[in-house]
Amino acid sequence: DFAYAGQDTVSVALTANPEAGVILNELDHKNIVLSKMDITGQSPLAGATFEVMDETGTVIFRNDTNAEGKVSFDITPGTYTFHEIAAPTGYAINPNTFTFTVNKDGSVTGVTEVKDAPNTVTLLKTGSDGSPLPGATIEVYNKDGSLYFTGVTNEKGEIVLTHLPTGTYTFKETAAPDGYQINTATFSFTIDKYGTVSGETNIKDEKVPKTGVDEVTLSPFAIAFLSAGALFIIGGVVGTIVLIRKKKNEKK
Repeated sequence: DFAYAGQDTVSVALTANPEAGVILNELDHKNIVLSKMDITGQSPLAGATFEVMDETGTVIFRNDTNAEGKVSFDITPGTYTFHEIAAPTGYAINPNTFTFTVNKDGSVTGVTEVKDAPNTVTLLKTGSDGSPLPGATIEVYNKDGSLYFTGVTNEKGEIVLTHLPTGTYTFKETAAPDGYQINTATFSFTIDKYGTVSGETNIKDEKVPKTGVDEVTLSPFAIAFLSAGALFIIGGVVGTIVLIRKKKNEKK
């Protein structure tokens, strides 16, 4: 190793060149691998773009992760930072900056793996009182107006969408739960490159208006009782009519 005045210590390899009668100094480069994984750490992600900076902040490397979620490059020992500048489709950029150090023996300390969370949007369906409404059918459209997704709200009144590409979407209700009116409005939301969602994600429905007569469910006993009462009344009316006619005939 050689130390130069006013400079950091740099490892060099000495290579003899017999033909020239000189010794060449070559910087000692180490191969570094950076990895991109999903949030679980189980699945590699291709298509993430990394930038690597030296200690002065100068970008010395930029490339996309391969099918194995990796990028590799050779650098000299030292401390470096890197960050993600583009995420794979359907994922949010990890906004953090990471640091690693390449030691003279080739070992690496620090962070060399980055995890991304998928873009996630939760659409909520509620009544005007805020209670969740299952059973509503929702259609989601992308920025080109093409149908992207159709689904039905679950018991929590939710539809959860994951791995959506960044951009602006619209959605609407096409079938309301029983007892509720369809909300005919069209809503929109936007997902930015960091996975942040802005806009409307909640649809509220009003109940179907009452007709003025409350529906009453009667037990079999009540139905039988009312039926007997009705027959009694009808029988009394008929008996009264017969009696009146009989008296009129007697007078004649």
